[in-house]
Amino acid sequence: MSRVRAVALRYRAGELAAGELPMAAAELVADGYESPALYDLAGRGRREAASELEPLLREALDELGVPLPSCADGERWRLRELAGRVGEGSLAPGEFAEAVMYRESFGASQEDEEALLGLLSDYCSCCVGHWPPEVFVAWEAEVRVAAAAMAARTPLP
Repeated sequence: MSRVRAVALRYRAGELAAGELPMAAAELVADGYESPALYDLAGRGRREAASELEPLLREALDELGVPLPSCADGERWRLRELAGRVGEGSLAPGEFAEAVMYRESFGASQEDEEALLGLLSDYCSCCVGHWPPEVFVAWEAEVRVAAAAMAARTPLP
């Protein structure tokens, strides 16, 4: 996946704030991407309004031939990124569940995504302390396996 698409997906998933777009654009320019709108965006300040920065991002994407991802694509990317971190062991299943708990717009459209979200929906930070240890350990193992399988099998959108 191109770095440009990754920036757009992070922005659409809410992991990259509008004020962070100028720095992300500057990094893309440093990586060799060229576009007048990208240069303009890279020269802006982080305190500029999103209404000024987002159109420049859209224009830069257009100039670079990268379609603007939908919000659902951004959310699916975020789900897969987090699943990859669980699969590699850098994010605990409970932290994963909490990260997606209140975000209902993941737009899961594949069976593996829906299955993983179903497992995560069983988690409740206030109730998990009442789970028998063997139930919690089994749930964590299921989440790890499902997350690793999803992250490994299906490329990011």
